[in-house]
Amino acid sequence: MAYIEGEQRGQHTLFPTTLDELISKDHVCRVIEAFVDRLDMAKLGFVRSEPAETGRPGYDPRDLLKLYLYGYLWQIRSSRRLETECQRNEEVMWLRPEGYAGDISRVVVNNCKFNSWSLMRLYTTNGSPSKFRINDVKVSNCSGRLAEAAFLIGLTNGSNPNSVASLTVSDCWLTAPTILAIAENFGTIILKNVTHVPSQSNVVWVPPQPNHVSGFLRSSPLYGRVTSVGSSLQFENCAVFRNNDIDCAAVVLENDSRIENVAVNGLAMQGNYAPVPVLLDVGGGSIGKVVLDSVDSPNFKSPVSPPEFSNIGLVSRLVYWQLVGSSLTL
Repeated sequence: MAYIEGEQRGQHTLFPTTLDELISKDHVCRVIEAFVDRLDMAKLGFVRSEPAETGRPGYDPRDLLKLYLYGYLWQIRSSRRLETECQRNEEVMWLRPEGYAGDISRVVVNNCKFNSWSLMRLYTTNGSPSKFRINDVKVSNCSGRLAEAAFLIGLTNGSNPNSVASLTVSDCWLTAPTILAIAENFGTIILKNVTHVPSQSNVVWVPPQPNHVSGFLRSSPLYGRVTSVGSSLQFENCAVFRNNDIDCAAVVLENDSRIENVAVNGLAMQGNYAPVPVLLDVGGGSIGKVVLDSVDSPNFKSPVSPPEFSNIGLVSRLVYWQLVGSSLTL
């Protein structure tokens, strides 16, 4: 007689596709949520019942209270135990604070140093029907080394137009494979007095990836073939500081992604290395209009490689471009 055996781990099974389907309609977690959501947190003395106007967003005290009540009911009184449950217990995953779900009007981050995977992650959809909007993000006077990207913007296809409406990054010095890893539709991104130090990625770039070029902005290397559309990207007195021979560009577009307007008013390439091939690498994407006001052209061999000119609708504002053995006037 054989032992009772379960299904093989490699056997395909159909699990519920969302956390909500794992939690029954009469589950105690739903009671906890309904109870806490009806409380007046300010009257109960929660000093952070409303989010602050500035600084890094914190956890909603309602979410933390839900987590505490769950632990009380199940005799989990250790904060370390609760942290472990957040990672393995689907009931707590349903209750736990997993970022803010909803529209965000304003985020401000100032005077910070980072040594992390990323400086900020901005997601408005994860592929589910729920889609949100982030209106205004400002980051200034920050520095650090980021392993993935400084800003991971988006996870997957399907975000609303201009879902990240406005992002302004100013007076920052950031070492990263890319400053902006884009996988989501955006409105206006302004980079002002930002120095990018290109670095090798410390994570696997998900295929398909036609190239591994580092850039101020590139289609996100972390989520495969994701297409995005942006309204406006502006460079103001920015610089690329090369302390190695990593190939880099200002913009790298792939996966049929598009930016309607790109304006460059001050972009320098620093470091004692050979000029990089192009300013704009748009082999797998397109740009509607490019305005080149001030570019350190000797350190870029060309604004864009000749075969890719057809991917740019209009180039305006004349600048002189010195090429190897010839010259090009835009």
